[in-house]
Amino acid sequence: MPPSRDQSTHDEVTTAFRVYLQAMLDGDTDALDDLLADGCALTHVTGYVQPKDEWLSQMRAGQFLYHRIEERHVTVEVEGPK
Repeated sequence: MPPSRDQSTHDEVTTAFRVYLQAMLDGDTDALDDLLADGCALTHVTGYVQPKDEWLSQMRAGQFLYHRIEERHVTVEVEGPK
């Protein structure tokens, strides 16, 4: 039996999230640029809301280096018509 729409969507979102995390670890700013919408912003643990372009620029300059990312729990909620 094929997976349900909700399960397929969950799997697609989870896979995309893991690709995003790997791109962060790899410092692959081109992949991150493609994965993230142009108007998105990231909120740091300090509360600073940083535009995507600024974040990617700082990554390219070596100001953000990710050495390890630990995925603890991912929750995906599927909304909308079935």
